[in-house]
Amino acid sequence: MAKEKIRLVKVEKIDGYFSDVATAGNDVILRYANMALKTQVEKLLFSHQNKDQALN
Repeated sequence: MAKEKIRLVKVEKIDGYFSDVATAGNDVILRYANMALKTQVEKLLFSHQNKDQALN
């Protein structure tokens, strides 16, 4: 999603395995596996953390 510059405006948990994701400016609801979302968020956090450390 980050590569395609998709902004999330709402994430609604469906069950323990999937969540529906609403995007900004689109009337599209995308269904993602919770583990995939978790992995992508972790990668973004590590990326931002590494950028902050490089600046210090």
